[in-house]
Amino acid sequence: MGISFQGDSNSTNIATGATGTSATSDGQNTTAHRQRFLALLLTAGSDTATAIVYDGQSASGTKILKISATANTSTHINIPPEGKVIKENIFVAVTGTASEATVFWN
Repeated sequence: MGISFQGDSNSTNIATGATGTSATSDGQNTTAHRQRFLALLLTAGSDTATAIVYDGQSASGTKILKISATANTSTHINIPPEGKVIKENIFVAVTGTASEATVFWN
């Protein structure tokens, strides 16, 4: 599995506990700002993991995509070379016990 894109990209890891978690890619949700969504890597823990990506400050934003990985596996999605323009913020909701999602953005 390989993920490659421009060198000035950022990444944010979102790890779940027993019940799941969610966060914006840059750790803030007070000011809407444009970003480019480049890729997402999802690693499941002891049960199926799901990551839902939204364009917004929370899960009430526009749903962009949803991916899942079965227990103890990983999956990823690469967006075309220039990424998907996100108008407000990249918000990712992750479910699954001991799962992790890494979102790549610019």
